[in-house]
Amino acid sequence: ENVRRRGWTFALCFVGLFIQMPVVTWIELSSEKSYLNSLIAQGAQAALIDASRMRMQSLVARAAGFGAWYPIVAGCFAVLFAIQGFSFLYSRKKMDLYMSVPVSVPKRYALVWGDGIFAFAVCYLANLTLCWLGGFLFGAMTAEGMAQSMIAFFVNVLAFAAMYQLALVAVMLTGNALCALLGCAVLFFYEGALRLLLSGLKSAFFFSYCSADRERLMDMPWVTPAIGYQDFCSRISYEGGSVAGISGNSSWCGALLGEVLLLIAAAGVFGLLAYLLFRRRKTESYHQSLAFPWMKPVLEILLVIPFA
Repeated sequence: ENVRRRGWTFALCFVGLFIQMPVVTWIELSSEKSYLNSLIAQGAQAALIDASRMRMQSLVARAAGFGAWYPIVAGCFAVLFAIQGFSFLYSRKKMDLYMSVPVSVPKRYALVWGDGIFAFAVCYLANLTLCWLGGFLFGAMTAEGMAQSMIAFFVNVLAFAAMYQLALVAVMLTGNALCALLGCAVLFFYEGALRLLLSGLKSAFFFSYCSADRERLMDMPWVTPAIGYQDFCSRISYEGGSVAGISGNSSWCGALLGEVLLLIAAAGVFGLLAYLLFRRRKTESYHQSLAFPWMKPVLEILLVIPFA
């Protein structure tokens, strides 16, 4: 029943990654290949030909590595998998069905939770392989780029897991899909809204506050995995089929290690919190906006801060 109910989300995930990774990459490579062939036919300078080949290599490396598009796509599917995977919590009929199965609570949670991460990892790996295939066919795949894309695969799946765990927290706190979606939006973007609010207040009331102070505020480590990983990926640059560096840091390997540690911590903390909420959640809370009554005053206070 779980696979049947979630099958369309897994298919949509594959199609979405297929369009974003191999299809877009193949189109860009085809356009650049045509330009390269025209340069060769015209007997252009070797520097122009080499630059075109390096652009092709960078296109493949960016699509198969730390693309700036990835956190947006992964975040959308993390929310979709979390809400659809545990949507049985929002239906009395489905709750009775799941509770009637002689399976322990930890195992029931682990099966639904693990399906989401496993399905995304399989879809991502399949499309990554197609990206590699396109890179080899167009002659734009490098050994270094392939090795870095394998590292990116594990880091990207880890980032998805962290966002997935955070979305599960929102699912466990709410009693219907709409409230869960709004809860995901709050948890994903609340930290960014607070930083923008703090920066705006400082700019309005402190004469000495300048753009450098704002940059330092935004460069601080992010607790929210979606915004933090988006910031990390957007600062990575590629050249000649491999990572050239990362802005704001002298070593991209050091920045990558720091980001991995943050993602592991976020995935662990949010995952444990989601599981504890699942254990403490009452079965009759499916008809309520908030699954826990004590959340109402807390939510009111949290929403007053950025909007007051």
